[in-house]
Amino acid sequence: MRNRSANNSESGIFSQDTVHQKDTLAPELEQLKSLEGAEVTEKNDAIIINVIDKEKWEKEIDKLEKIFGQTIFKQYESRMGEFDPNNPEHVERMRHQCQVSFSGIDQMYVLVEDKNPIGFTAIEQYGEKGCSILRDIILDVQARGQGKSKKLYSLILENPELLTLLGYSKTPEAIKSRTATGHELGFNTYYGSEGAANPDAEAHMKITLEYLKERGLLAEDADPPPGYAMLNGQLEILPAKTLDLSSIENKNLLRSLTRLNELQTEELHRNNEKNTSQTDENKRLSNSVVGLLISTRRIN
Repeated sequence: MRNRSANNSESGIFSQDTVHQKDTLAPELEQLKSLEGAEVTEKNDAIIINVIDKEKWEKEIDKLEKIFGQTIFKQYESRMGEFDPNNPEHVERMRHQCQVSFSGIDQMYVLVEDKNPIGFTAIEQYGEKGCSILRDIILDVQARGQGKSKKLYSLILENPELLTLLGYSKTPEAIKSRTATGHELGFNTYYGSEGAANPDAEAHMKITLEYLKERGLLAEDADPPPGYAMLNGQLEILPAKTLDLSSIENKNLLRSLTRLNELQTEELHRNNEKNTSQTDENKRLSNSVVGLLISTRRIN
């Protein structure tokens, strides 16, 4: 669920150079197609992976590490520099982040272009029938700005059995993309304080909070306003940055993101008081504020 980007954001899918990608990519795609514990189908420019045996799937995560591990490390552990396979700490953090992305998921969608994986997303079924939580979504940095994130969201939302997609985010572009794609495919999307004001979205926000609590991801003794969540450090959320809200035209979304900015700033100040010896570039929040993000299928 990291619209982690977890931190719930989007990043590159391979850290190897272009020549190496072309030499090794076909075997990597074949590995995806032969994962045990899963049914794998191809759909135009995508590979759809449905997990049918969780026990077998967990044993396959090491294969996913080899394909996506360096990119996931680059996205969520960039403060540690370039990935070094001979550095035990780097390897440990990479494996941890891959577990966060892949362990316990029910479906995975891999976007392919010219035989190259350029992005993936993963979801986990949770709550009532037809309800899933977005675990992770990552897009190659070179593929951004071309509508590819819309394709990733479309792969999820085109599933006729999906009625509600739960999640959280603090990334304006990801929220805008999911909102626009969902609208085209028959979903209403609510974020932050806007969702807290809608009875259906509010109920699903509570389900999202239940999920986070069950997984031990909510910060203790935190009481953020409705529509938001305070996560502890287990998801390795990067330091909060001032959001660029200049491109946000939707007034409800703008209000929700402005409130998120305020909450992040408050938490950053609390963190600064506890960690005065750290530089701003290397500082991580002990807790991180995110807005809850809910997409529900419109019923005609």
